[in-house]
Amino acid sequence: MKCPKCDYNNLEHSEFCQDCGYRFQQITQGERTRKQALMAGMEREIDDIIFTPKTKSNRTVAILVIMGFIGFLVLLVFIAASTSSDNTTTETPATTETTDITTVDLTCLVLSEEAMTGNTTYIPNPTYEATLYNGCSYPVTNVMLRVNFYKNGATTTDEMPLDTQYVTATELLGAGDSTRVKGTIETNADTSGEFMYSVTVYTAERL
Repeated sequence: MKCPKCDYNNLEHSEFCQDCGYRFQQITQGERTRKQALMAGMEREIDDIIFTPKTKSNRTVAILVIMGFIGFLVLLVFIAASTSSDNTTTETPATTETTDITTVDLTCLVLSEEAMTGNTTYIPNPTYEATLYNGCSYPVTNVMLRVNFYKNGATTTDEMPLDTQYVTATELLGAGDSTRVKGTIETNADTSGEFMYSVTVYTAERL
């Protein structure tokens, strides 16, 4: 404890100065009051800095307000997008039926004036001739005829043919035109005797 009169450092809680005899009790209460006031002031400053940071609090509030406003705008945009999506109707393209232009109606290809060399007696490699008429509304080519050979007297719709061969007309046949088809048939049957045949249009290519 420092003496206020002679500046001598005395022991703490000394009642008199050991140098000049000054009585410390006279200022002890005042010194204590001054110290208490100083500590109270320091506590108030600490409270203002630590517990009530007004500037920091205002800044935090401002940030929270801005974030809330941005969130509100995002919510409005989301609601508007959802409403627009609900009001938009998805149009499904209408399915239109298309005709396969490569398909040929074989029923409009007609054979007439047919002749087969050895048409009553089955001979090896007979020659087939006929007139082919194109009744379609489009040109065709590569018309293949199927020739079935049956035993004479057979029911061609019920019995299997003894032999099947093909004759092809490769030329272009326009709509409404006709041509003469002729071809040699390479047969495979070995039996001899009287036979019958049937010819049908098998395939054709449309142009």
